[in-house]
Amino acid sequence: TAALPAWAGGTDQTSLTVIVTDKTVVRLTDLTVEDKSYDGTTDAAFTVDGEIGLEAVEGSYHHPFGVEGHTVTGEPVIHFLDKNAGTDKGVTVEGLQIEGEYAEYFRLDYSNLRADITPREITVTGLEAVDRAYDFTAKVELTGGTAEGILPEEAEAVQILIPTEGEMEDADAGKDKAVTAEVVFADTVSDADRANYTIVQPELTVDITPLKLGTPAGLGWEKAGGTRIFWNPVEHASGYRVQFYCDGEKLGEPVPVEGTAFDCRELAERDGRYSFAVQAVGEGNFADGEYSSLSSQNVLGGSSFAAQTGDFPDTGMWMRWTALLGAAAVTAAAVIAGRAKKTRRQHRRRR
Repeated sequence: TAALPAWAGGTDQTSLTVIVTDKTVVRLTDLTVEDKSYDGTTDAAFTVDGEIGLEAVEGSYHHPFGVEGHTVTGEPVIHFLDKNAGTDKGVTVEGLQIEGEYAEYFRLDYSNLRADITPREITVTGLEAVDRAYDFTAKVELTGGTAEGILPEEAEAVQILIPTEGEMEDADAGKDKAVTAEVVFADTVSDADRANYTIVQPELTVDITPLKLGTPAGLGWEKAGGTRIFWNPVEHASGYRVQFYCDGEKLGEPVPVEGTAFDCRELAERDGRYSFAVQAVGEGNFADGEYSSLSSQNVLGGSSFAAQTGDFPDTGMWMRWTALLGAAAVTAAAVIAGRAKKTRRQHRRRR
């Protein structure tokens, strides 16, 4: 009851009763706003389970009328409050009305309608790690790569940097080894744009083959007619294989040797001209190398060994001995011939 002054009512005092009401807050039921990936718009999709219903918000009744007998009509148009990625984001709803006898006493509230906008994924296709041989490092070369997922209208503002080098967990040789390579946003991309996108890091693998060892060099015989051979060491070799040849033909299977020298006396079972080739043997991160070229030839043989307790003399000495023996033989023959001729002359005189 309010008291009005005389000037307002035309009398000294007038009494009247004023009923003050507020609308009851109601919410929509059976309507769900769907989460979405960032697409640069505020558009929101929704689903309805049967028909959209109403429920009053507890504690918001301001009149005795219930929601029973009231319906929701119209086609909803829903938008997020802004376009940016985020969780539990609010929305606006248009196009819906409450129908019923006391519809004017209800007010729709949409605060229960919320959904997420997840960052849009940027993927990199065509990025590959280049297979290579072991090189003592864990670095790997990367080639190719194209960014996908950036909205065309934001391609200029949102740029990424695709790496040209990746890294393995270790440097060892192996097949399908995992390679880590990070794709990042360019420095010019704003924080807001970064928040609307997420970069899916590429899953890369690489094959690292064992490094092929070098070819042995410096092959030689310790001395002419001798049976000991040698060659220069090859870095990282775990051992060697020696293939012998006699008169140009392979002599059995390769012989495994740990060091860089070997005595082949037991292999020289027959007379002939012997030579050999050497291969470096690898293991782990190193692969077998190529066989070397053939060494120089050396005359060896079982019959020669049977006639001596040591190795053959060197070639120069052998030739000198041969020359000396030949000269001695010529001299002896001349002496014998001379003596025979003198004997014949003496014999004729006596007659």
